[in-house]
Amino acid sequence: MSRYSVSERIFIVRTYYSNNNSPIVTQRKFATELKLKTTGPSVSTINRLIQKFERTGGVCDDMFGNVGRPLSVKTPEEIERTRQVFEKSPRTSIRKVAQQVGMKRESVRQIVVADLQLFPYEIQIHQRLSQR
Repeated sequence: MSRYSVSERIFIVRTYYSNNNSPIVTQRKFATELKLKTTGPSVSTINRLIQKFERTGGVCDDMFGNVGRPLSVKTPEEIERTRQVFEKSPRTSIRKVAQQVGMKRESVRQIVVADLQLFPYEIQIHQRLSQR
């Protein structure tokens, strides 16, 4: 539905309700109002727009909640399971914890860094610097 501007969507909703809830009449009036050579929005597009209007009370794009990939892995239960595994054996690698918990390695790494604030790298011993 992002093909139509907000003002065009408002016109569709107003025309739909002023013509006894008829999507066909709305389609024809939209085409004549904008002087289109085609028939305008399809009946299913009009019906989806009306359903969205009745559900949300608006015709704007509702970007809240559907942008990006869902974060279904980082639930509080999964974070707690990961915390318990690291409390039992803090030197376990992220790969092994991911296998134990049943999640992807990158998801466990994100939980370790962002939620548990752990440092997932082993500190290496380096040679002492000499002054020359």
